[in-house]
Amino acid sequence: MTRKELAQVYHLAQELKMREKQLNELIQSSQISSPQMTGMPFANTNETSDKVADTAVKIITYTEQVNVFKEALKIRKEAIDRWTMSLEDSYLRQIVHYRCYELLSWTKIAQLLNSTPDSLRMYYNRSIPKE
Repeated sequence: MTRKELAQVYHLAQELKMREKQLNELIQSSQISSPQMTGMPFANTNETSDKVADTAVKIITYTEQVNVFKEALKIRKEAIDRWTMSLEDSYLRQIVHYRCYELLSWTKIAQLLNSTPDSLRMYYNRSIPKE
């Protein structure tokens, strides 16, 4: 496995957070509210607009997208876990697990492993091929 492949998990997790945020915002904005009483007549058009149905369709679509990203992230993490077990270096296994599976920052990993962020990053970059 390469650093580029391992980094995809982080980016996939970030994209999942973005999609979940969009879904939550859509759900929040779809809460039932009372109609605006302006005293003005409504335009009578031939087009029908069902905002509730449109919003419901969007919510379903976004929910499906979030589920697809969750499944993709789960599959990637399982692949990383299997690959990590094949590494002979226990220290590197720990670094990869914390960084690529648990998605921790270098600072947090350094605290857990009693090291410095820079030394961990260098060890990781030297041990795992770029491409």
